[in-house]
Amino acid sequence: MSSSLSIGPRTTARHAGPLSALDHLPLWPLGLIAALLFMRTALFLLLDVGLFAALPQAWPGSQIYLNALLIIPDLVTIGAVAYLLHRRGGSIREVLGRFRPADLGWGLLLGLIMLAGFLAATFAGNLIVYGGAPPAPTGGLPQVPLWVGIGAMIAPLTIATAERLTYGIGQDQLTRRFGTPAALIVVAAFFALQHAPLVLGGGADAVASKLIATFGAGLLFGGLLLWRRRLWPLIIAHWLLDILGLGLPTLALALS
Repeated sequence: MSSSLSIGPRTTARHAGPLSALDHLPLWPLGLIAALLFMRTALFLLLDVGLFAALPQAWPGSQIYLNALLIIPDLVTIGAVAYLLHRRGGSIREVLGRFRPADLGWGLLLGLIMLAGFLAATFAGNLIVYGGAPPAPTGGLPQVPLWVGIGAMIAPLTIATAERLTYGIGQDQLTRRFGTPAALIVVAAFFALQHAPLVLGGGADAVASKLIATFGAGLLFGGLLLWRRRLWPLIIAHWLLDILGLGLPTLALALS
């Protein structure tokens, strides 16, 4: 019995993918690609439901705990990706490749590009949904435990690793089947969808604005992967974006 995961006849790639480390592996079945791309949305929903069940009176304010608790679905994601790659004859180490000193420089540059792009996408999302800036939160600053602040400083690394692996592999496999434009749009849509559970407490407008902003960010991440064709610089860029936008602000609230 083969150790690879296979559904139906082997499909031949129609296009070159952005990750050359996957060239020698069989294409992933479409159902497996869809499951991979939707996995984080499902994990975030489960985490949000669990948080609500544990602290119903504190929700939605308790959603800020997710800034640290995201480490849990991140580790599950990395484990699942490692397992799926192993079953198909690959490995995370192979997909990432050897870290090069130049990856750090490129990562910082891409991080600045991502920061500017995400700010622009967030502005567009707020403009479309709210007609300008979103409403100011009421009730003052949330009370953030120190463990949440510390966890939120760790989470950007696990988030960046889990998401760049997940969506990088997904983009590669969809590109090989359907070409670049379709892969970019589909992966960006799944990337946006995973963020919806994280802002459910803000209502429909908050979800809509977040979907628009993160769809734009997903397109930019996909474009940068096509440019660099390596995951290390994108992981560093994603880490920089999240440490500035999630880790440091949460830690500041915890210390205030």
